[in-house]
Amino acid sequence: IPIGDCRHRVVDIAVDDCRAFSTKERVPILVILEVIEWGPRTPAPAEGKKLFSQLLEKAVQKVRGEAPPAAEGTEAVQVLGLGPGRASRELDLAAARPKLEGDREYAGAKSTNDLEAQRYPPSTRAGQWASPKAGDRRRRSESFGFPRTDNLESDVSTGMSPAGIQLPNPRGATREEEEEQKTRRVGESAESEETSGSDIESTIRRIGSSGSMSGEDRARPRVVFKEAWAEMEERIQERSRFGRIQGWRLLPIIIKANDDLRQEQLAAQLLHAIWEVWQQAEVPVWLRPYDIIATGARCGVIEAVSDTISLDSLRRNFPSYTSLMNFFRFYFGPEGSASFEDARRNFVRSLAGYAVACYVLQIKDRHNGNILLDNKGHLIHIDFGFMLGNSPGGNIGFEAAAFKLTNEYVELLGGPDSIHFKAFRNLFVRAFMALRRRSHRITLLAEMVAVGAPNLPCFAGAPDRVVSELAARFRPDLPDRAVQDYVHWLFNNAVDHWTTNWYDKYQRCCVGIF
Repeated sequence: IPIGDCRHRVVDIAVDDCRAFSTKERVPILVILEVIEWGPRTPAPAEGKKLFSQLLEKAVQKVRGEAPPAAEGTEAVQVLGLGPGRASRELDLAAARPKLEGDREYAGAKSTNDLEAQRYPPSTRAGQWASPKAGDRRRRSESFGFPRTDNLESDVSTGMSPAGIQLPNPRGATREEEEEQKTRRVGESAESEETSGSDIESTIRRIGSSGSMSGEDRARPRVVFKEAWAEMEERIQERSRFGRIQGWRLLPIIIKANDDLRQEQLAAQLLHAIWEVWQQAEVPVWLRPYDIIATGARCGVIEAVSDTISLDSLRRNFPSYTSLMNFFRFYFGPEGSASFEDARRNFVRSLAGYAVACYVLQIKDRHNGNILLDNKGHLIHIDFGFMLGNSPGGNIGFEAAAFKLTNEYVELLGGPDSIHFKAFRNLFVRAFMALRRRSHRITLLAEMVAVGAPNLPCFAGAPDRVVSELAARFRPDLPDRAVQDYVHWLFNNAVDHWTTNWYDKYQRCCVGIF
């Protein structure tokens, strides 16, 4: 299955842990696959050249009758790292990402943002930089019948979020508490060892459980968090007939039918391209691109994101939820503790990354059912049914802010005068400027898809206009300094924007999304 970073072979399905989500129109199915990893999807350039030379030599030897048939491909397998002798099969994603040591974004915030806060106060609601338009947007006469109602609803009885498995204990637990939690789970009474960091890192694109940390340990509400992904993997591995094979792991996917995923796949490709630009520019923001494969016009496969919960499910299932700040204090520890500050930094970096992505790609329908929170404090956006040229409610463009930044987010950042808020502003500007310098990588991808699939909803019947507007959002008509002023205006205009608040109110009142 072309999902994730590694090649693999599907050997079994954990049927007992698969389930169908409850929806109004469709029945997406979460499937837990048992796979054996066989190395990275593509070799490094140097390894690829060496592999090609060896394969060419093998072919020549075979034609001349010099190579024994049994030895064919052996060296090539070793070059790719696909054989059993490879020390590590997983792709080290952490090494591929920019190093964040030293909190460079916070250093930049301390040195530059005090002046910027004076020049661009958060209360600013207007400015000289108007959003560019490549053409008048066509307004449709459809009713104000806002968004799609096919979003996955949470399953309270199992603790499953639409994108995966619930959060583990971030601060670790004592051995006694772990045993007590395991005995409380139905059908789970056997002891198991703690999952190591290397075991967790071996899964594709998975945000693993953090190791044990110092500090007081508290019992977590099982109705919200249920079983962590690492615990599920350990439990299934113990009973699996393939669990002892080197390279074994679980691969969670969501199978959807009766839904066109081609636009979702385009969004996933664009997010991957944006993330690669920031990695190369070493901008310390965070994105979690996940794979989407449209296998047909009305069906496809989505990579499930483990150890996450939607903000909607969190509000529904966490008994004492009042705000994100209070939840972070409860789950990650008191404000000022190492675990809390790490989680808040992760929140800042992910908020900045998705803020730029949402503006550039014009991703809409950003209610709390389409935003996830992971076990390390990152925000993750899902469901890209409205982007580029289309929007909910018959394409009326109600969500006018560049990105979603509510007072609840600002409170978690510590307020508009805090160092975290200034760091967020600093990262937003840096990420946009880095992406602007390589904007052709985004616009060319959108232009190619517009030529091949002009009928996608995101092109709104006018692919040329939509691609032109995408390019114009990078403001190629302005010098760098003027672009920075424009980006600060976008930032200030998004803070607690009234359309963002009223869209959330509409979702709660009419759709039932908290």
